[in-house]
Amino acid sequence: MTTAWRENLILENFFGNTISQSTFRWGPRPSSEAEVTQYPDESFVSKAGAHLITAVSEGQLRTLMLALFAVLVACDVFSAIRSRPESQPE
Repeated sequence: MTTAWRENLILENFFGNTISQSTFRWGPRPSSEAEVTQYPDESFVSKAGAHLITAVSEGQLRTLMLALFAVLVACDVFSAIRSRPESQPE
């Protein structure tokens, strides 16, 4: 019950508006029953988070996106220079 209660806390904290309109939301009774039976000293790691991309930080992703943007701009400039008609000497 500890896992269910803590997963529900995550949902209420981050998706409170959505959960409040759902038929699956916990009412006061199930929530209080779960809180009483949970183990406060038990460490908790959400199993839902195991599938998230956590191998890179937000800063690394931003750097990668900026580098990709710079490469695309460089390719565009190179393409524009190459496609310019050469001027004929008179």
